[in-house]
Amino acid sequence: MEFKIEEAGSYALPAKAELYEVVDVAYEILSQKEGETDVTVAEIKEGKLVIAPEDLSKDYTIKFKATFTYNEATETKEFEVTVKGISEFQSVSALIAAATAGSIKDKETTIYVQGIVKSVDATKNLAWITDGEKDFEVYGKVVASSLLGYGDIKEGDLVFVTGTYTVYKETTHETVGGTAKILKKAVPAKDVQVAFAAKDLALDDVEANVVNQALPTTSTKYPDVTISWALKGTSTTTTVTDNKMTCTQSETEAEEVTLTATVSAEGVEAKTVDVKFTVKKKVAVVKKTITQESLGYASGSNVAYVTADTTKEIDGITYKYNNLGAFGNGIQIKQNGFICNTTAYDKDIYQIVIWIGKNGGKGNTNGTVYIENFKFEAADNADFTNSKTLTPTVSGSYITLTVPTGCKYFKITDVSTHTVYLNSIEVQVLAE
Repeated sequence: MEFKIEEAGSYALPAKAELYEVVDVAYEILSQKEGETDVTVAEIKEGKLVIAPEDLSKDYTIKFKATFTYNEATETKEFEVTVKGISEFQSVSALIAAATAGSIKDKETTIYVQGIVKSVDATKNLAWITDGEKDFEVYGKVVASSLLGYGDIKEGDLVFVTGTYTVYKETTHETVGGTAKILKKAVPAKDVQVAFAAKDLALDDVEANVVNQALPTTSTKYPDVTISWALKGTSTTTTVTDNKMTCTQSETEAEEVTLTATVSAEGVEAKTVDVKFTVKKKVAVVKKTITQESLGYASGSNVAYVTADTTKEIDGITYKYNNLGAFGNGIQIKQNGFICNTTAYDKDIYQIVIWIGKNGGKGNTNGTVYIENFKFEAADNADFTNSKTLTPTVSGSYITLTVPTGCKYFKITDVSTHTVYLNSIEVQVLAE
């Protein structure tokens, strides 16, 4: 029995003696040393010798014992392995530069590289790592001795990887499939966290007015990194106060807006980055508003729910509803109640703005919005075949629904176990 172990990794230990399947083998670590210093870098776990030092650059000597057992007979043998340190894990940029210069031969050279995980797909056995300048693909199933698999790492981790190097289609630098070995993951240094958090920042274009929309104040990858925001220069559409943004669209033109984000972490220099986005020109729409009064309920009245499908025509459009009534200041919908239109609007629906009434579906706090109480749909047919589920945006007591092109029908359903309250439903139909 021999063990060829030269670097950190996870190595299977045979549970049976070679050539003698009736002989059981058990293992015990006797000593672990860096030079003459005792260390703890290895353990026997689930039938494997797992060698996972925090410092991969140093040499370690590990002595362990195998005990062979057959019936009442036992025999022991000691083994010693030397794990060689890895002198350098190159940055992605340095690796690619060396390959370009010809010092790395495709499919022949084992490389050691480190980088921040940019994306990972455990089902496809691949991860992209980066140093902020260049990207490298860790590709293919990891080798049996890999300390980590793709499912063990996530975006933002600093990882240390080895494998056989190749270039795919002369553009993608990657490990040869089946040779990758992930030796370690770590949290990047604070200054690296700040740099990558700043690099990741982006804001979507504004398609509709927003009021006090919260801007991200912590990094999604690094919880110790904080972000503060300020408007850069002047804007006719946008203000920022206490990391909240209000945008009011212009009737005549779009505006490109720049916000300055200050990205910080304790003990390191903050980084500022300008983030640009566009506040789109306000789309010309015709507003179709549904209220307690337009449904035929007197203002201020409380009306019991209808319990059968009921229709009402408002401004030439027929609406159908059930389990719907009035609560004095607006519309109330019971569990599984709904409202929709059954005749098409003459143009596509652009968006829908719902003003939430008291309760919002739970309790008695006015204007509280509980999105989980609602299902929002849009379709190009009155049967709602292949309808599209709409994603709500909440701002204060208002829910805004952006509707995909081609939809002339909407449906709002109460999917909670209680009543929801709506002051009004404003359907914005394209004017032209």
